[in-house]
Amino acid sequence: MDNREYVSVVADYLPDGTIRPVLIAFADDSAFTVTGIKSVVNMSATKQNGTETRYCVEAGGSEHYLFFEAAGQKNPPGWFVLDHSAAAPRLPDN
Repeated sequence: MDNREYVSVVADYLPDGTIRPVLIAFADDSAFTVTGIKSVVNMSATKQNGTETRYCVEAGGSEHYLFFEAAGQKNPPGWFVLDHSAAAPRLPDN
């Protein structure tokens, strides 16, 4: 079973083509700030004929995986996490 949850991501797009996620927002309006990027791994997409980039990000003192899925034959590009319940602590409501 695919437990992807597509999320909105604010990212910096650097001149060399590097993408650095800064903030991850969920459909329920919760969000967390990315405080560090531990690793970036390019890999084949598991369900589509495209590619995914897996970011190991740090937020709230914990590491979490965030994926960027490049456009494939049947899907637009997008960001997702695999388990919302394991996501980093949320930013406090203002």
